[in-house]
Amino acid sequence: MATSSKVSKGSRRDTDTTIGSDGVLASQETLLPALNLAGLSGQGGPAEQGLRFGVFQDWGHIQQPNAIAERVNHATLSSAGIDGHLMIGRDLDLRLDICWQPMTAPGASELSSCM
Repeated sequence: MATSSKVSKGSRRDTDTTIGSDGVLASQETLLPALNLAGLSGQGGPAEQGLRFGVFQDWGHIQQPNAIAERVNHATLSSAGIDGHLMIGRDLDLRLDICWQPMTAPGASELSSCM
């Protein structure tokens, strides 16, 4: 990551480009055992075929170590959701995650869903 600083008139630094952020992220995912699609059809088939479902939850917090006037200097975000994972052989691997944001994001007027 590149950082830069610039000195403006009066030797004042531009705080938007010289400071970093501190943060933490936690994530939890629980998956059900894979469902063998070939076994359901009774035809047998490669072991790589399967369908798997799960649930997940993410949480994160970020803050500016040096507060900036009239700006959001910290935020906490979280999401929870479900996912599906379809594997057919080595050539097809699809994943769909659907999540909800239980907390309103900073600067947002309402809750949102993500996909």
